[in-house]
Amino acid sequence: MEALQAQSFCSQVILCDLPGTGVYYQEPGVMHIEEMVEHISENCQPALINAKPVVILGFSLGGMVALDYVTKFPDLFSEYILINSSVGGLSPFYRRLLPSALLIFFKVARAASLQEKERLILSLNSQLHQNDPKVLAEFVQIAETAPISIATQLKQILAGLWFKLPKDRLKKSGLVLYSKNDSLVDPSCSLALASYLSAPAIAHPKAGHDIAFDDPKWVIEQIASFLSSREENAHV
Repeated sequence: MEALQAQSFCSQVILCDLPGTGVYYQEPGVMHIEEMVEHISENCQPALINAKPVVILGFSLGGMVALDYVTKFPDLFSEYILINSSVGGLSPFYRRLLPSALLIFFKVARAASLQEKERLILSLNSQLHQNDPKVLAEFVQIAETAPISIATQLKQILAGLWFKLPKDRLKKSGLVLYSKNDSLVDPSCSLALASYLSAPAIAHPKAGHDIAFDDPKWVIEQIASFLSSREENAHV
């Protein structure tokens, strides 16, 4: 977040945690994307209104939340950026959640220790840091501070699988970033989404599902290039 905040194109970063996660980890999770959007609008919308114009960025499940949010409140946002996300109706469920990833989720639920649980989660999200003991220790510390319950994780999986394309087609300009080495979601999901949205799709060749974690510099470079091109086109 600090690296993003330091960029000239970014005046403020507003983080919006979902129910049952982050600062809201003690709250119950929810099973529908629409409920997540309601939660964000209640807790973050005043800050978003004051920060206009706003570029919304959503990763994975957050990308689905971002899509629904922009569709419901188009005047709040200037552009959107989706990272390794997917939508029902464009991609089959077995590509939106790879069977090998589902097996790991089952192992997470049965993990004998927090360290083993976080090691499995790290293996799903990262290709470049999954064997780094320091990173694993950080994951464990975060899980101890703000644990996400198995119930919330299950609800998030179901919310993601149930999410369909919004009825109203997006009229905003956007960018789709994805990884060719994603262990959780098939890269074809991002390509299908980009095609439907008429948005450019840019692939990272090595990063895992959480590209921003594996290679934050690359993500920032893509965002900067996208926003710069938008400004240039606006002045043509």
